[in-house]
Amino acid sequence: MRGRRARRRATGGLTAPLRRPVPAGALTRRPTVAATGVAALGLGVACGLGVDALRDPAAPEAEQVPPTTPEACAVAQVAWSRAASAQASMSQDEPATLREGYLDAREVVDGVEPPPAVADDWGTYVHYVDTVAASVADAGDDAAITDAVGTALADLDTAEVMAAAERITAYLKAGCPDEP
Repeated sequence: MRGRRARRRATGGLTAPLRRPVPAGALTRRPTVAATGVAALGLGVACGLGVDALRDPAAPEAEQVPPTTPEACAVAQVAWSRAASAQASMSQDEPATLREGYLDAREVVDGVEPPPAVADDWGTYVHYVDTVAASVADAGDDAAITDAVGTALADLDTAEVMAAAERITAYLKAGCPDEP
């Protein structure tokens, strides 16, 4: 027969499994735990309603831009790339290229749903392209095209258009992040 010391050595010093004491008290009873959970939920809802009641209902909430889906981003990237390609070959020395560039760019961006984060900038660019394309659409010869482009550009804020185009390019190049 083995002694107590031998059994301890064989089991690594332990002779019986460890038992945790069962906590006692009112908080260990199921009805108490359930009532505490309901009370916490009720307080959370009440706090939320209180915050809503204190907030000025006439004050507009901060506008949150919905995220752009990868598909919508891809469509915008392709349209932007094609519009840039259409305008890349334009030259003042060849007015016919101005006419074709603006008309092609308008055709590409027309009807494209822009990512919400750059929707205002996209609108600025589309207005620019639409305005110039409309002015050169009926121009027949080189002199008429040059005059139509000059007249249209005089009525537009080209600095704002360039800034909008830079923001759109940076946003699309970054892969349409949630915040521009």
